[in-house]
This record gives sequence, structure tokens and C-alpha cells, in this order.
Amino acid sequence: MRVVVLGLVAFGCSDGVPSGPTFDPTAPGVHARSTFDSIFVGRSGRVVAIATGDSAAVAWPRFAWSTSDSLVARVDSTGLVLAVAPGSVWIRAQWESMRDSVRIVTRLGMARGTDPVLRVALSGSRQCALLVSGAAACAEVAEGDSIPTLVAVDGTATLAFTQLSASATHVCGVVESGAMYCWGSNWRGAFMTGATDPSGITTPILTPVRAGGDRLFSMVTVGANFTCATERSTLQTLCAGLNSSRELGRVTSGGVDSVPASIAQGSLSTVRGSVLTNTESVRTCVVTIDDRVVCWGGSSTTLPSYTEGGSGIVAVTRGAAHVCTLSAAGQVRCTGTNAAGQLGSGTVGTTQVSVDVASTVRFTAISAAASYTCAIAEGGALYCWGDFPNPRLRDSFGTWRRAPVRLLEGVRFTSINANPTVLCGVTTEQQYLCL
Repeated sequence: MRVVVLGLVAFGCSDGVPSGPTFDPTAPGVHARSTFDSIFVGRSGRVVAIATGDSAAVAWPRFAWSTSDSLVARVDSTGLVLAVAPGSVWIRAQWESMRDSVRIVTRLGMARGTDPVLRVALSGSRQCALLVSGAAACAEVAEGDSIPTLVAVDGTATLAFTQLSASATHVCGVVESGAMYCWGSNWRGAFMTGATDPSGITTPILTPVRAGGDRLFSMVTVGANFTCATERSTLQTLCAGLNSSRELGRVTSGGVDSVPASIAQGSLSTVRGSVLTNTESVRTCVVTIDDRVVCWGGSSTTLPSYTEGGSGIVAVTRGAAHVCTLSAAGQVRCTGTNAAGQLGSGTVGTTQVSVDVASTVRFTAISAAASYTCAIAEGGALYCWGDFPNPRLRDSFGTWRRAPVRLLEGVRFTSINANPTVLCGVTTEQQYLCL
């Protein structure tokens, strides 16, 4: 009897524990197995098979792989399984008339240790959640670790945050009254108190402290050692902290300014904002009250620059070199670098004119990072386009999506936050999920 074998390939991107029955390779038939019995949604793992028989004509059998439910997990021609929704599925390997199946359980990679979650705030090394209670829970995570254990932040239970923003150095949030509180490092004066804390980089502030003086804010965004916030009464965008790459919207770069001040106006009479973007590195954007987008930060601009906006903009997001806006009508428009399809227009090529995302879907939320963009459609479906820099996401969902494609069928979201190293969101069940 001749044994013919499909080459065993190392498993990747699964959370599984060793499992699967042992089998006798001399017994005729097809024998499928995996080294895992469960896998997180959004991750992939390989099922392998061997075939045994009397025919010496086939040296390497070409297995036909199939799944019992493609809405739960998909499988390609090599046995690589991608979990797309929670549930259970049978993965079948067939050679000629012989077949065998492996049962795989798919489950959501929910953050541990959290109460119901409202929104996500994250950076590459820190993940935070705004809980439904108004408290904050955060975790320090290794780069690429997508399943954090979030711990409630001391002193936040009674603050009733309405919005949070997190960076690698500090976290800030706005409470219902409009007061702003921050914790972490104030080494560069990012707390907007007019003072710096040289010890903050090694001795972080562990509980929230009042930031921005007695000012009241409607929204805040933070980056590495700087903070920008929209003042509630004037709608002015104020920034403070490190200004090495014009993070503060100043005419020139360099220095530290712990006193909050408005971004430079350039030739414009006023810059009054309504909503701030999530900060990508040193770059920040704000939507003005007349539906234009103002962006600053980075070595290529000397002043905050305007980009074309649209009508009724309710959200703005920025990646490494592209900007996308969301209108009240659910339309997404993007501009900037488009080498990886991050504008979602169906084509590639940089443009300074906003283009429509190639989709008829009405969206309710957007978030961009690096060279990709994601959005939530009405009903909670998740769509993404562009190129995932995270190898795990790239392996699972592919690259160079020039137009929106749906990810994670069967999972519905209320909010998302994209980052170069991880994509996180909150499900309709108010659970924190990361990929």
C-alpha cells in the first residue's frame, strides 16, 4: 500500500490548542486534521490531510477543500481556513471518492475584563475602551497583540466620560460637563496646564487629572506627547505639547508649548471646528463649521492646509497620507495618496480632489490608519479598503482592495478604530473586539 501525503504546513494566526484525533496513515482513505479546535474570527489556520491508497500513479493528491458554512469560515485550495463569524463549521478534504472532515469552532476575540463597551480608543501600544458606564478601561499591549485584558482606570468611574482618545504616551477624555481629564505622561506639557512634568515619562500620572485649566471642550484627540481639543464655547481648536513636526498647528516646528493655543490661521480669518479626527502619528484634522477640512502636522506643511470637504460632514479620519470624510447622508469621500487603494474609489493614483468611495452603501462611522480605511454601514456591517500593514490582517483579508469589501460577515459593529497595528471595534452586543 502506498501512502501519499499533502505537505504539512505550519499553522499560523490561530489561537487554537492542540487537538484532533490521531490516525493510522496505513488505513485506506483520506485523513484530515488540525492542530487547533477553535480559532478567533478574523484569523486563519491551516487544516492538513493525507491520502492513502493502492494506486501508485498519484504522488501528491490534489484535495478538494470545502466548508459546511461559508458564512462562518472559508477555506482555500490549500486548506487555509479563515474564520469570518462566530459559530461552528466542518472543513472537508476530498480526494477522488474519499473524504474526511474536521470540526472547527470559531469565536470572537473579545477583550477580557470589561463591562459593556461604548467606544474604542487606541494607539499602537495602548488600547482603551469607553465603557457604557462612562468609566475607562485600558491595557498596555505588545505591538500586534489583539486580545488585551482591559483594566478599569482608577478614578474614572465617577467622571462619566463621553469621549476618549489614547496615544502611546497619555490618554485624555471629555466628560459630560465639558471638562477634560488626562492621565499618563505630561512630560511635554500635553495636559494643557501650562507646565511640564519631566518625571512624567518615567513616573506617569496613574489617575485622571483636570487638563486644559477651567476650559470646557466638546472633543479631544491626542498623539505622542501632544493634545488637541475643540473648545465648546468658541469652537476653536487648541493644541499643546510637543511641536517637533508641527503637531500643534504652528507656523514653524520645534519646541514645546504647554499653554493651549489656537492653530495657525494662515490667510484665513478664522478656523472654527466641529469635529476632530483620530490622530495618526503627528497629523491631525478638524472639520470647520462651513464643512471644510483643515489638517496639520508633518514636515511637508508650513501651515495648516485646507482640503476639499463636502456637505454636512459629521466625521473625518486620516491615515498616513489620506483623509476621508463622512456626511450625514452616509456618503464617504476621500482624498490624498491612493497607491494602495485607500481612497476606495476603485482605482489607484493620488488626488487632491475628494472622490466618492465606490459603494452604494450608507455608512455611519469611519476610521483610517496608515494605508487602509474602514467604515461601518447602516445595520452594522464592516467594510474596509486599501492595504493592511498588519501581517495578520493582510494574511487573513488580503491586500490592495481598491473598493470597499465586507469583512467579518455575521458580526455587526457600532464603532471602530483603525490603527497601523490593529483594528478594533465595538459590536452591537457592546463587546470589545480586535483583529
